[in-house]
Amino acid sequence: CLNDSVCDALIPTGEGGRCYNGSELVTNVVGQCVVDNKGLSRYLPDGIVPKMTFGCNRDTDTCNAEFWVSGREAFYCSLNQCNVGTWGAKSTAFVDCQQMKCSCIPGRFLCGNYGLDISSVLNEVEGPMNIKCHDDGFSDCYIRELKVSKTLASIIGDDAINMECNVGQCLHYSQLPSYRKVSHKTSKSNMLIGVATALLTVYFVLQVIKVLVQNRNVSGSTLDTKPAPTTLLSTKEDSTDNDTGTGMGTEIDSMLKSTLRATVAFRDISYKIPIQGPDLVSLNVLGINSNSETTNSAPQSSSVTDLTKYVEVLKGISGIVRPGEILAILGASGAGKSTLLDILSRREKCGKVAGKVLINNRDLIKDVTPEEFHRMSGYVDQQDIHVATATVYESVMTSALLRLPRAMSIAAKKKRVCEVLVELGLWSVRDSKIGKSGARGISGGEMRRVSIACELVTSPSIIFLDEPTSGLDAYNAFVVMDTLSKLARRYGRTVICTIHQPRTDIFSMFNQLIVLAAGQMCYSGPAENMAGYLASIGHPVPDGYNIADFSVDLVQQATVTSNGGQSQLLAETPKTQSDKITSNPEQSDGEWSPLLGSSELSLAANTSNFSSADDKTKNAQHKPKTQHQFLIYNVDISLPQVLTSFTKSSQFHRICDELDDITGTGWLPTNFEMISSVGMTPRVRPVTPMQQVKVIFLNLYDLTRILYRRLSGKQVSTTFEDKLRPTAYEQFKVLSARIFRNLYRDPTLMLANYAVSLFIGLMCGVLFYQLDSSVQGMQNRLGLLIFILAFYGFGCTTSLLVFSEERLLYLRERANAYYSPLAYFMAKVTFDLIPLRVVPPLLLTLIAYPMIGLAATWSQFISFFSTLVLFNLTVASQMFFIGLLAEELVVSNFLASIMLLFSLLFGGLILNKESIPKLFLPFCRLSSFNLAYEALAINELRHAHIEEVRFGLEIQIPSASLISSFGFDLLAFWPDVAVLCVVLA
Repeated sequence: CLNDSVCDALIPTGEGGRCYNGSELVTNVVGQCVVDNKGLSRYLPDGIVPKMTFGCNRDTDTCNAEFWVSGREAFYCSLNQCNVGTWGAKSTAFVDCQQMKCSCIPGRFLCGNYGLDISSVLNEVEGPMNIKCHDDGFSDCYIRELKVSKTLASIIGDDAINMECNVGQCLHYSQLPSYRKVSHKTSKSNMLIGVATALLTVYFVLQVIKVLVQNRNVSGSTLDTKPAPTTLLSTKEDSTDNDTGTGMGTEIDSMLKSTLRATVAFRDISYKIPIQGPDLVSLNVLGINSNSETTNSAPQSSSVTDLTKYVEVLKGISGIVRPGEILAILGASGAGKSTLLDILSRREKCGKVAGKVLINNRDLIKDVTPEEFHRMSGYVDQQDIHVATATVYESVMTSALLRLPRAMSIAAKKKRVCEVLVELGLWSVRDSKIGKSGARGISGGEMRRVSIACELVTSPSIIFLDEPTSGLDAYNAFVVMDTLSKLARRYGRTVICTIHQPRTDIFSMFNQLIVLAAGQMCYSGPAENMAGYLASIGHPVPDGYNIADFSVDLVQQATVTSNGGQSQLLAETPKTQSDKITSNPEQSDGEWSPLLGSSELSLAANTSNFSSADDKTKNAQHKPKTQHQFLIYNVDISLPQVLTSFTKSSQFHRICDELDDITGTGWLPTNFEMISSVGMTPRVRPVTPMQQVKVIFLNLYDLTRILYRRLSGKQVSTTFEDKLRPTAYEQFKVLSARIFRNLYRDPTLMLANYAVSLFIGLMCGVLFYQLDSSVQGMQNRLGLLIFILAFYGFGCTTSLLVFSEERLLYLRERANAYYSPLAYFMAKVTFDLIPLRVVPPLLLTLIAYPMIGLAATWSQFISFFSTLVLFNLTVASQMFFIGLLAEELVVSNFLASIMLLFSLLFGGLILNKESIPKLFLPFCRLSSFNLAYEALAINELRHAHIEEVRFGLEIQIPSASLISSFGFDLLAFWPDVAVLCVVLA
C-alpha cells in the first residue's frame, strides 16, 4: 500500500485503515522489490528489470516470495517457521525462515529462458533462508539461501539476490505501533470548571431576565407621566399644533385619506352545510328542514339516512354598503349573522356558498386575491384572543408594526397607536397586561376594545366586526360605535358589523340595516326607514320602544310560530291595547300571558280599572312618571308572512334596482369554490387529495406572481393600492420581540428546564463517574447516551403547548394577514425553542461531560454538544408539528408518545439494526433517536479501545468493532447530522 485510502476496504468496519510502511510486522506485510544484481541484468534485454514480491503473516509465521520478469512470474517459494523482526538503532528489518520450498515455472527466466536455467537447484532447496536489510525498514536488502547462493555465485558472481523494497501493512489505526490509547480520565479541575460554567450560565440568564423586567417597569412608569396624545379623530387645528416639526401627523393623515374607499355589494348570498346520520335526525326533530343537494327549498321525501342532505344556514341575502356607512346585521342567536359576516369577509367556510359579492364592482374571489383583500380589510372576531403577558400598548403596537405601511416611520406608528388607545378609552390601562384565567389582567370590556383597537390602528378600507359591543357596558359600547361612526364618516370607511341589542343612540348611527331570521332576510335597506317599514306591514314600533329590540322580537316570534312552537311575547303600550281590554273583559284572562298576572304593570292596569277611588289615589302615588308603559301580548305572525311582506315592499324592489345597476340584470354568481390564496387559507377548505394538490400549486403560482411584480417594481394589485407592508425579516423581528417578552415574563417553563438539566447532569455525573475502557464501561457509555437522548426527547413534549396555546391567536392573525407563516415559525424556533432546547443541553454537557470522562478532545466535545442540540431541536419541531395537527391536547400527547416510542424502538439499542426487516428499515433511517444515537456513539467510541481481563485472558479490541456489531455505520456521522437537519427543516 502507498496511502491510507486503499486500506479501508480491507478493514472489517470499512474505515479507520492506515498504511504502515515501518519495519515492524503487526499482521501481514507485503513488499515489492526491484532486483539490482548487475549479473542478472546482463542476461536480460535492455530496459527489463527483474522484480520480487514477498509477504509475511505474523499469525501463521509464514512467508511467500515470487520472482518476476516483464510481469511474468518466473519462480515462487513458500517459507515456513519464519521470524520477522528488526535490529539496530534504525529498526532495520530481517526475516529468518527455517523451511523453504520453491517451484520453477518452465520456460521462464532462471528456468530455461534467456539461456539461464537453475530450476534443478530451486526445486531442491529446503532452507533455511533469510532476508536482511542494511538501512531503515526494508531499504537495501538481500535474500540468501545456501544452495541458491552457491549457484548464483558461480553464474553471476553474487551470492545473494539484492533488492530495494517498498513494503506496507494495511492496519486499523489502533494497531499502529505509534498508537496511544484515548484517555477517558478527566482532572478534577476540569470537573469544577464545568460545574462552575453551568452555574454561571444560569446566573447570567437570570440576570438578563431581571434587567429586562426592571427596564420594562421603568419604561412603564415613564409612560404614565406622559399626557394623553391627540385623539384619532381630532380637529385639523389640534393635529397641526401637535405635529409641528415632526411630520408624524402628516403621515397619519395621509394614510387615512389615501386609503381606498370601498363599496361592498352582495346579492342572493346562500350557504348550506352537509348533514348526515344523527345530525339529520336531530334537525328533523327540531323542525329544521333539510334539503337535498339538487333542491334549495323543498323538503325531500327521502329517508333521514340520505347522506347527501344539506341544511340551509343562509338563503337569499342581499345588501349594499357604501363608503362612510355602517351596515348593521341584526337577528337573534342562530339567525346566521356571523355566518354572513364570515362570507363577506372571505373567511374559510366548509359548506357551499352561492351568490355574488362585489367590491367596487370587482368580484370578491375572481378579481381580488386574498392578500389584497386582507390588506384592505380588518376583522374583529367575536372572541377576544391576545398574548396574556403583553400589555395593551404592546398588543396594539404589534398590530401596527406588522400591518401599517413599510414607509411609515416608527414614530408615526407609535403616535397612531396612542391616538387609537385614547379614542377607545384605553390610555389609562396601556401598561396593564392582558391577562388570562388564573392571572387577572384587564377587564372583559377593555379586552374587547383592545381587539377593536388592533384593527382600527391600520385604518382599513372595510372593517368587519362580529358583535363589537358584546361584554361592554352601555357607555363603552357607545364610545366604540361612535368611534367607528366618526371613522366611517370622516375618512370614508366601510363598516359592517353584527350586533346584539343596540341601544337607541347606537341604532341611530347605523346607515344600513339587515334583519335576519332563521338565515333569511326580513329587511335590508336604510336603518332610518325601518320604523316606517314595520308600520307599513301592520306592526308599528310602540312609542318609546327600541326599534332594534322590537324588530328582533318580531322576527323571532315569527320564526318560533312557523316552527310550531308557542308564541313568544312582544311589547306594546297600553294605548294600543286598551280597546281590547275594555271591549272584551271576560276574555282578558285568556288573552293575556300568565306572566302578566305577576307583573307590576298588570297590577297597575287592574287597579286603575277596578279599585276604589281611595285605591286609585294611593296607586297614583306609585305610578311611574313615564307615559310609555309597556304591556306584553301574543302576536299572531309567521316567518313566511314577514318574508312575503318584505319581498312585496317598495324597499325590496329599490335594493334590487340598485343591485341591478351594479351587477347587471344578467349577473353570474361568484365562484366561491375557486381556490386561490397567497399563503392564506383557501376559500373552500380542501378535502380530497386532488383539492389539496390544487391548493399547493395555486399558492405557488400566486406567490411567484406577487414576488415577480415586487421584484420588478410593480404593484402587487392592479385594482387596489399596494401599501407594501413590512418584509418577512421585519415581521420576524416584531414576532421575535413579542415571543421573547412572553418568555421572560412567564419564565416558569424555562427555569424548570434549566433546573432539571442541572439536576440530571449532576445525577449522571455521579452514576457514571469516570467510566473506564472496559466492556462494562463501554456498556455504560452507550446506556448514558440513550438515556440523555430519551430525557430530552420526551422532555420536548412541552413543545406541544407552543402552538396549542396560541392556535386561535395564530389563526386570527393569519386570517387578517398579520404575517407570513415562515416569519412566525422562524421567530418561534429562534426565540422560543432555542432558549428551551439549546441552553439546557449546554448546562448538562458542561457538568456531566467532565465528570463522566467522555472523549476528552475539544472536537469531540463540540460534536457531542452540537448533535445533542440538533436532536433536541429536531424532536421539538416534530412536537411542534404534531401540536399544529391535533387541536386537542390529549390527542397530541397520545400521538407524540407513540411517535417517540417508535422512534426509540428503532433507535439502534433496543433492536439491532441488522436484524430489522427491510420493510421497516425506512422507520430506522427516519428515527431521530437512531440518527442522534449513531452519531453520538461514533463520536464517542470511534477511536476508543476496549480492554478487558477475564479469567487470566487479556482482551483488546477496537471499540469500532463493537459499535459495528450493533449495525452502526462508522462513516455515517455527517450523513446522520445532515438527515437530522433535513428533518428539522
